[in-house]
Amino acid sequence: MYRKKSFDKINLRRKRTSNFDIDINLVISKKYLNVLKILKDLHYFDLLQKSKGLIKLIEGPIITAGKIKYTLKIFLPYKRKYLLKKIILPKKLDISKELFYFLGLSFGDGAGKNRVGIINTNENLLKYTFIFLSKFFNKNEILGSIFVTNKKEMKKIRTYKKKLKALGISTEINIVKNFHARGNVVYSIYVNCQPFAKILYFIIFNIDKIWDKIDQNLKNSFLAGLFDAEGNVNARDKNLRISQQEEKNKSIINEILKQENYHFRYDGANFVIGNRKETRTDDFKKFEKQVLPYLKHENKYYKASLLIKNL
Repeated sequence: MYRKKSFDKINLRRKRTSNFDIDINLVISKKYLNVLKILKDLHYFDLLQKSKGLIKLIEGPIITAGKIKYTLKIFLPYKRKYLLKKIILPKKLDISKELFYFLGLSFGDGAGKNRVGIINTNENLLKYTFIFLSKFFNKNEILGSIFVTNKKEMKKIRTYKKKLKALGISTEINIVKNFHARGNVVYSIYVNCQPFAKILYFIIFNIDKIWDKIDQNLKNSFLAGLFDAEGNVNARDKNLRISQQEEKNKSIINEILKQENYHFRYDGANFVIGNRKETRTDDFKKFEKQVLPYLKHENKYYKASLLIKNL
């Protein structure tokens, strides 16, 4: 979780491309997401073929063995040359707890509109992201970045690089410096893959539309990912909070919390669960059963468990 003025929000503020003119119920089933249909409905390949800009479709798409394969020609302005990049995407994306946890995590701490990954400091979440991305991409496509806001931290940059390497990053690590921003050292693990990012954000920004159609385990996984990204435990006031200020995101969180029958209020920056003493026990018992077992952020798990235990 990061505040608006923190380092990553200043440097990687992303536009939410959520207004796809697609009926999500036509492209998602109980078992899989139809990736090919989404890309076709978005006219993704048609637009690439017509493109006269920096990215051009050279070959494909070729549909074979459950994969979508195509080749792009991408102009790199800083190198003043073209790069040929082969893209391989799954034709269908299995609907799973792992996917929905990652969607919740990306909803809160996503790496950007054309990237698939997260920005965070927690090793468990970063490792999970690396393992998740490894299912769809070669390891040499998974990138790592370190965001530094304090000049003094540059003395420890080798240590920070070792941390990302230990998590699985084998490529050269990008160091992004912004000494005018606030915050501590932050890490990012991601892949640059616009179509895959579009697909995942398509689900994220339509999650409220399919919420009543998905399995409870998927709901729990999504909420856990969201809480691991944006949640915090307020021990003093005895409540659980999910931070969010973006209007579109607020409406989605508001809707799914309502559908799950949580009692909550919005204080201008956070969705507060357990704010009323008379409903706190019911809300915390629900959270304990629904979200707590799925959390991967060890510190948040410990604090939430302690709060619930001491009711």
